[in-house]
Formats: sequence, structure tokens, C-alpha cells
Amino acid sequence: MTTPTLPLARGLAVVVTLEAHRARVLKRPRVRRGLDALTGTAMLGFGARLAAEHA
Repeated sequence: MTTPTLPLARGLAVVVTLEAHRARVLKRPRVRRGLDALTGTAMLGFGARLAAEHA
């Protein structure tokens, strides 16, 4: 006999495990550089768009 909370506990354990893995991946220097480059590119694009709208 299973209790209704057992599937919830399993799901929570999966989420915690995946989150820990994601955090480790995001701390890698190569991933950080890529994310920084992507963010910088997006900010430049938004700035250029804004400048073109008000020119």
C-alpha cells in the first residue's frame, strides 16, 4: 500500500537532483563565458533597436 505523498516525494527528489546537476553545469567557466556572450549580444541588439527607433 502506498501513501499519496510517496509519488510527491519521488518527484521532489528528481527535481532536487536535476537542479543540483544544472547548478554544477552553469558554474563551468566555458558555460559562463557562453552565457555572458549571449547576454551581451542580446543587450547590444536591444540597445541598437532602441537607438534606431528614436533616431
